[in-house]
Amino acid sequence: MLFFPFSKSCPTAKPVFSNLHSSLSDSFSRSQSFSFNPQTGFNLRPKSLQIRAMEASLDYHFGTQLQTHIKTPTSLKIAIIGFDNFSQFLAKTFVSQGHTVLAHSRSNYSNTAAKLGVSFFSDPHNLCEEHPKVVMLCTLILLTKSVLKSIPFHRLLRSTLFVDALSVKEFPRSLFLEILPEEFDILYTHPMFGPESGKNGWVGLTFMCDKVIIGNDDPRISMCGRFLDVFAREGVQNGRDELCV
Repeated sequence: MLFFPFSKSCPTAKPVFSNLHSSLSDSFSRSQSFSFNPQTGFNLRPKSLQIRAMEASLDYHFGTQLQTHIKTPTSLKIAIIGFDNFSQFLAKTFVSQGHTVLAHSRSNYSNTAAKLGVSFFSDPHNLCEEHPKVVMLCTLILLTKSVLKSIPFHRLLRSTLFVDALSVKEFPRSLFLEILPEEFDILYTHPMFGPESGKNGWVGLTFMCDKVIIGNDDPRISMCGRFLDVFAREGVQNGRDELCV
């Protein structure tokens, strides 16, 4: 068995350990805040840790508020009916701005839609059950009537904004007014550009629109404005305030 006779061979051991104890005690006393509670006893939590805990709590509180503010829904859920090249061209920009885009077409574009970040629905009922805020028709004028009649309106929210993307002419306008339930809003648009002319951006390109029916309440006015802002943000000619008053 080995042992070390500190008292004989290490005469300075006691002062060393004494000094070390004194140093640790001083350091510990400076970083601690002691209080006595008859029920809980001594509170030995360091004051510095209490302060850091408070700072962490404040950081979490304000950080959570900031995240909540950031996540406040400002993006739109846009359903596109008719998913040809022009529709895909628009959808790409919608997605890039952070909007949720749904699509429906008679042909199966599910693979193309997936590559663009778009959810494709082969059944219009399933599409409408997603409750898009905006339903955008991108079909040929000759197909407008049949396409409108195929939409299950009863599955949509009554404040839905219907947008025709390809014309501001009187014929499709009259069809929208005739077929759509009166609780829906109607906006006519005509981007005067396409996949080729707009491949390098939309800045300076012409965009026409007509607010056929937009409700007077603030949410519906705001919805229309937010949709038009999609084009204004890309720099189309004149902007929404002058083009579509």
